[in-house]
Amino acid sequence: MSIAARLICCGWLLMTSGAAPVAADSVESPAFIASAVLPRVVYYGDCALELPTVVTFRSDFSSTMSLRVTARYDYVPADVRLPESTILAVHMAQISALRYSGSVDVAHEAFAYLRGGDGILRYQVTAIDARAASVSGESGAIAVHACPVSLGAK
Repeated sequence: MSIAARLICCGWLLMTSGAAPVAADSVESPAFIASAVLPRVVYYGDCALELPTVVTFRSDFSSTMSLRVTARYDYVPADVRLPESTILAVHMAQISALRYSGSVDVAHEAFAYLRGGDGILRYQVTAIDARAASVSGESGAIAVHACPVSLGAK
């Protein structure tokens, strides 16, 4: 008995009745649905627990494939004598079927770029699937302030 006959006989060969193979081009690209970035104002320095110091990105994307979702961001100082930061990134973990979430601890990293002054955190969320098809999510800016001296002195 040939190998093919044995496979058919033993049920190893799966046949589809009239189904054509799916073309790679028919797989849909990822799609951006919605997002939320909170809070819209964050602080850095010694604010104790009085003011928000962490920004959280939440974005919903649909895809038939697994996604790698990243929030890229930089700090732009209000003081024009200071340079903008390099592009930083935070991986966003999948927390439900469509939702991805990631956070940035502004309290611990902003001073290196803003040097005690105010500025903004610019961001862009992007999703990339296994085929390298990408879609941009929300982009925008969040106000970043140094903690008021009165709070840091407690």
